[in-house]
Amino acid sequence: MSHTGKNTNALRPIRVEPNSTFSDIASPNIMMDARPLFTEPFHPYHPFKALDGRTRLYPRYARSQKPVRYYYIDFGYSKRFKEGEGRMVSGWNAREQAPEQVDGDPYDPFKADVYQLGAILRRDLIPSNTSLSFLLPIARQMTEEQPCKRPTLAVARRAMNDQFGNLNGWRKRWPIIPPFSTPRSRIALYWIGIRTELVHILQTLIRLFIPIH
Repeated sequence: MSHTGKNTNALRPIRVEPNSTFSDIASPNIMMDARPLFTEPFHPYHPFKALDGRTRLYPRYARSQKPVRYYYIDFGYSKRFKEGEGRMVSGWNAREQAPEQVDGDPYDPFKADVYQLGAILRRDLIPSNTSLSFLLPIARQMTEEQPCKRPTLAVARRAMNDQFGNLNGWRKRWPIIPPFSTPRSRIALYWIGIRTELVHILQTLIRLFIPIH
């Protein structure tokens, strides 16, 4: 479950470190620790079921209410460079190959990371969540065919933050409704959105009419 204002988290699993690269960014290699969203433990293999494997569970909180953490897994192709070491590597074994990885020639893995993450945004997130369509320009820049035309990860993050900053408040808080959601899940997500807005309005009114001394 997600809401629009928290999707900058897509860029947070990679820390912007000058000497480290992942080289295999793909949706199957990104995991979210969803425990803060639930009020009881969920099944380790079926995260929307209780520990008995049968009872259906639904998130109690949105990520705007309970922050979650994201993790990359499968570090088989990651590399940490020493200070002053050359930044070119070879290899093509990645789930989401950047164009320069296809032929196995030496390439800049930092630029490949940017391409792979942009591909996730462009193919997996934006098409299934129309509320994120404003991210398409930066996703296109990140997936430029020529590595030299791609922004750095830090620049991409700043661009996304600027885009989110231009959104109206309710658009930041409103949950994203995945197209494959069941009717019950859709109702639950709409209710979370309405409840979040009501709480926000109430808090705003309290600040307006009840002075804080």
